[in-house]
Amino acid sequence: LLRGGNLEVKAQMKYHVDKWGKARYGQHVWPGRVQDEIPALFIGLTGIDEEFRDRDIPAEKNLYDSRLRQLTDALGPILNDFGGRGRCFKNIYPIRYPGTWDTNARQRQVDGPEKWQHARNAFLQSEQVRQYVDDPERRWDVAMRDEDGGLSLISGGIRAVTSSEDKQNQVQKEIQEVQERLLQFARSWVVDPDRNLDRQRRIAAAWKILYWLMEDAELVYPRVHAFQHSLAVAEGDEIPVADCMEAQSRRFGDPLVRQVGVFLDDWASAAVQRWEQQYDLYRSQLRLEPVDFGTFVRYLKDYLVKDSASLIERLTPVVNLRTRDEAARRHARRKYARMILTDFILNPGPSQAPIPGDDLGERAADENNQQKFERFGLMASLLSRWYYRLPGALAEGAGTHVRIPAGNSELSEILEPFGR
Repeated sequence: LLRGGNLEVKAQMKYHVDKWGKARYGQHVWPGRVQDEIPALFIGLTGIDEEFRDRDIPAEKNLYDSRLRQLTDALGPILNDFGGRGRCFKNIYPIRYPGTWDTNARQRQVDGPEKWQHARNAFLQSEQVRQYVDDPERRWDVAMRDEDGGLSLISGGIRAVTSSEDKQNQVQKEIQEVQERLLQFARSWVVDPDRNLDRQRRIAAAWKILYWLMEDAELVYPRVHAFQHSLAVAEGDEIPVADCMEAQSRRFGDPLVRQVGVFLDDWASAAVQRWEQQYDLYRSQLRLEPVDFGTFVRYLKDYLVKDSASLIERLTPVVNLRTRDEAARRHARRKYARMILTDFILNPGPSQAPIPGDDLGERAADENNQQKFERFGLMASLLSRWYYRLPGALAEGAGTHVRIPAGNSELSEILEPFGR
């Protein structure tokens, strides 16, 4: 129910009507997609005699034009785009509260019945009324009944749009919507408990290699030698990378980027083959099955591929080397490309700094303790670098470590019946 001229009410009206509409129809339906024949929103214009009740001037159509313009200014798209763009809201009713001068028909005859007749004519002539009030003549006449005042039409409309079954369905729908929102929030909080399994497998493979290298100080030299021989880039294998800028077209992108990916695949296969040869020759000293070495190389390749941007950055100046002597240029490119590739593989990666991580095992506790490597003599620095880099490098091939939050398993059990 709206009375003209109440600025405080008008300032708050759109917010509260919008809030109600979204709760009643849903945020994506209100107001532009409401298709009800009789919408659940009823607007009553009260005080329809306020401007002429104490004055001897007849009501004019501008009176009701102004009242409805104020209403459209306050509610905007709710009145102008209700149920579709450009469709007007028409569920507006004139409401008459019998007052001191028109309490009954007899008193109206004494105090000026022509005022209400002028008001009726002005109401029906108003362009705004014809636009926003459905069946305005009937609604005005019902409002003039002393026993009614226009409320019978509103109450009848409310009964038509409200029933116990409809209300139950509406409440059930709202409960379902709230449940869906809660499920969406809860699902976003759940972490897959197996998310870190691949990282753990890769870390375990790194520790297996490290324990194997460090289990016997007397065997460390042949094992490191065989390890380096198998992993290092064999002479000639670097040529496709070193000469890619001359041999391949730039038409389909950077040749170096494509060639590094191909090289790493070929390198992984060749490294396993070289290890098999070493293993057949020095089985008693090496005692690392080719299948375990193959798993390690596969994980190492994943890390190198993931960090290939750093490798490409280092190779770019070399493969783009320019000198007048073509033979010298090719020799230099191949020599330095092979050095960079081998160093990147054996390091592994672009840096010698330890790779941090909470899930990398015992090495985090003794990061500054070098005593365990002293017994390996000349191999100490190499083993130390691998010790602090290899688990983290292989783990990065599976992505970053994900912390499993407290209560994750309990939340998963709650969501299981809902098809998490």
